[in-house]
Amino acid sequence: MIYAFGDSHSSMFNIAHRRELGLGIENFQVLPEAVDLEGFEGFKDMSSGVPLAYSLEKHHDAIMKVLESIPFKDGDEMWFVFGEIDVRFHIFYWHQKLGISLDESINNVVIKYISYVKKLREQGYNIHIVSVVPPQPNPSPFHNDPTYEVMNPIRGEGITVADRVYMTDVLNSGLRKACVENDIPFRDIHHFIVDPITRCNIPEMTRDGMHYYYIGDLVVEKLNLGE
Repeated sequence: MIYAFGDSHSSMFNIAHRRELGLGIENFQVLPEAVDLEGFEGFKDMSSGVPLAYSLEKHHDAIMKVLESIPFKDGDEMWFVFGEIDVRFHIFYWHQKLGISLDESINNVVIKYISYVKKLREQGYNIHIVSVVPPQPNPSPFHNDPTYEVMNPIRGEGITVADRVYMTDVLNSGLRKACVENDIPFRDIHHFIVDPITRCNIPEMTRDGMHYYYIGDLVVEKLNLGE
């Protein structure tokens, strides 16, 4: 069993959000249900309500309450799905607020996220880190955000979609490198669910322009989880 634990984007591992073939989606294929694969029990969404990769330590008690409630068996994995909210609301803001480079602001998230996951792994929890999902295009078929490129007290002033694409790519690169250095499994799914031209999400793969339909089948096939 793979437990997906994180912000609202962990819902992409909830089979309730499955989308069937035949709806005009050309960017990906839905495969036979992951739960039908021999040797693989499937995914269980454990959306936490904890918002930020940067501040996981502050929510330690709530996180432990969830982890301690799960009847883990040998071989089970816990996939942490965090980072999108850091990209959307905080990294650019703190880059401006503290007068630090954007790369330094991103690296601060990597350091905090990795250090907390290391702590949990040292306690015996089989935590994996999932790559951060692509940002929303603006406008998308579902959503237009008029606060881009104007003063926003949370996002920072003048942030653009291109900034969020950059932050996502650099954050994923930093997490991948740090995971290798700290012997933490990194589940890189970003390149399966990103538009290769815009570097944003593929709106047709989402329920609302932001949150993906169930992608477990796709991930199982691409990462060979059923083997």
